[in-house]
Amino acid sequence: MRNPGMSLSPFKRDIDELIDELVEGDLTTFTDMKRVWLSRNFSYIYEAIPNTNLAFSIQSLYSHVIGHMVSNYSLTRRLGGLYCL
Repeated sequence: MRNPGMSLSPFKRDIDELIDELVEGDLTTFTDMKRVWLSRNFSYIYEAIPNTNLAFSIQSLYSHVIGHMVSNYSLTRRLGGLYCL
């Protein structure tokens, strides 16, 4: 069940940690991303997203992920952002 009063900060932190793990391990393939994603039980992220203003919540998370892709970050970080989309 979704929690309507929940902040998006924990989701953003989880995304950052997932991408950080890819960067630290220099993991660039989608297979690597899938392995890390599953090891962190990320498949459940959509179950916990607040249902109040769902469109805004999803857009905010997309914007956060895109932030990893549009700067001068390493290729691994940009790929991690792309895979998170």
